[in-house]
Amino acid sequence: MSDLPVIGLHGAPRSGTTWIGQIFNSAPEVAFRFQPFFAHAFRPRVDAATSAADLDQILKDIAATDDDFILQRGGKVADKDLAFAKSAPSHLVYKEARYHHLLPTLMEIPRFQGVGIIRDPLEALSSWRAAPREFDPAWDFGAEWREAGLKNSGRIEEFFGYAGWKRAALIFQDMAARHPDRFRILRYGDLTADPVGVVSALFGFLGVGMSEQTATFLGRSTSRDDGDTYGVFRDLSRRAAPDLPDAVRQAVLEDVARCDLATYLA
Repeated sequence: MSDLPVIGLHGAPRSGTTWIGQIFNSAPEVAFRFQPFFAHAFRPRVDAATSAADLDQILKDIAATDDDFILQRGGKVADKDLAFAKSAPSHLVYKEARYHHLLPTLMEIPRFQGVGIIRDPLEALSSWRAAPREFDPAWDFGAEWREAGLKNSGRIEEFFGYAGWKRAALIFQDMAARHPDRFRILRYGDLTADPVGVVSALFGFLGVGMSEQTATFLGRSTSRDDGDTYGVFRDLSRRAAPDLPDAVRQAVLEDVARCDLATYLA
């Protein structure tokens, strides 16, 4: 299993990576790993990695890990609705909301494929503001929305705030341009508009089979809301507009227009 093809699901925080990770987890032949680079079991090695060979060995060890956090065992992550029947694995898939700066090196690994998830920045910022574990209610959003200095704390692997969203989007665009056969950008808005169609096309690009189990999970996860800010069940018919100050909204709209990133607006 250590030499399986690897698919890395990368997206800035609050971009739907947890939901998308579970969509891939629903595929019977996928061995899924949750935020392994961020996990205590691997973070020191990931931070010290300097080459594709280093990261390739880490991916091999991630495939074999028995870490409860990465395997989502215990607590809410063991929700019965996220327990999927599995067959012999054909792909190792992980999801990360951090460490996107490693993608150029990861793409040097021949067995690695990547997906860059990009959500409307207004939605991502609004979601971040509403997530109490990610945005301290005592913080001043007007001072934090752009650089997220208090959350990122100068760490290169962190991508919170609008500047982090932009940095991730530009990395993803660069990877898609350099490696069109192995890296695909996934617009979150496209996924919510046509979950089955978009997932079928993405799975086909990556060589993952589209199963009835995945189709069933897509139906469940988009038709009911579990009320959990960090959950994966969202009634798409009840999506709310981003809740942001007018000044922040206008600043973001002006910047995405200047940087040719307006295509990611919902």
